[in-house]
Amino acid sequence: MEDALFGSPPLAPALLVEDEAGDIVGLAAYSFLWPSAGSTHSLFLKEGSK
Repeated sequence: MEDALFGSPPLAPALLVEDEAGDIVGLAAYSFLWPSAGSTHSLFLKEGSK
């Protein structure tokens, strides 16, 4: 997962949340969606927590 999200090039932007001990306790991955012609774009967000 680390290589996919943070490698070169990353496959999806992601935000990580760490606690005081440095453990990852939350994740939010997102990507932009580009629908068919004539529509506006939108954002897909998937979150998770420990």
